[in-house]
Amino acid sequence: MVRADFVNNFSKRLNTLLQKKGYTSTRSKAGIQIHQLAQAAGVSYQMARKYILGMALPDYHIVPKIAKWLNVSPSWLLFGEKEFALPELKPSSLIEIDIELLRYILNKCTVLFPPSSESEKIANYIVGIIYDASHLNADTKTILKIIDMMLSSAFQLTEINLEKRA
Repeated sequence: MVRADFVNNFSKRLNTLLQKKGYTSTRSKAGIQIHQLAQAAGVSYQMARKYILGMALPDYHIVPKIAKWLNVSPSWLLFGEKEFALPELKPSSLIEIDIELLRYILNKCTVLFPPSSESEKIANYIVGIIYDASHLNADTKTILKIIDMMLSSAFQLTEINLEKRA
């Protein structure tokens, strides 16, 4: 699926749901109370408007806020898939670790890879991904898709920053 199609489908689901929930407006060109969405998502009016018009996709940490506000699963909002019950996890498949300990381990492991002045930022980014992924109320397949999106966005931003420096 092309990113534009993905964003467009997200926008359609969001608009349909907002209309069903009664967040309509005759004053808005989009026909939706954009300020309500902006407030619930914790974003600017302009950014919420872009979500409605299919011009932007919310950051990974915004999607659960919108989904919770609209009482749907983040996976349905992002992918249109039906909601799955979370499988019962055996205690042996869970890992619980203090964030500072994880950050320490990641920082110590950076010596295994090419030198980088950004190793602390990288470790913090990885910790953030793990933290966010472990707090999503979704099935593993959906969490993996969200992680892929997060990494893809980070990769694109890195490429943009490298082009600016060149």
